[in-house]
Amino acid sequence: MAKIKIKRTNEWNNRARQIGVYLDNNKIGTILNGETKEFDVPSGKHTVRAKIDWCGSKDLTCQINENEIKTVTISSFRYGNYLMPGFAGLMILYFILKMFVDSQFTNILLVIIAPILLLVAYYLTIGRNSYLQIKEN
Repeated sequence: MAKIKIKRTNEWNNRARQIGVYLDNNKIGTILNGETKEFDVPSGKHTVRAKIDWCGSKDLTCQINENEIKTVTISSFRYGNYLMPGFAGLMILYFILKMFVDSQFTNILLVIIAPILLLVAYYLTIGRNSYLQIKEN
């Protein structure tokens, strides 16, 4: 029987959440942070998709032959590991500076924070089906 091996990268982003793995729109299991799992699948052409809460990935279509193991990697959106903690750190820095130091530097920080906030908001709304990246190895 054919198998599909799903590897999830080890990331700070989404560390505590499970990702659902779907084969032809049917949930075949979940995968934790940094985990690798194998699932038995019938041979043929399949569509693989990953979902986490309301966000997900684009569909990946792959051909799996009899007795073949197809490896697929799931990760967060590009630069997600840096954007989320960076955004949180800048927000904390902004509020600390706003409370104790009244300067123009806080306004400059807002100019830096705004594009990051817009990018994160994009991936959580309009680009929710690009929140996860799925690729065949």
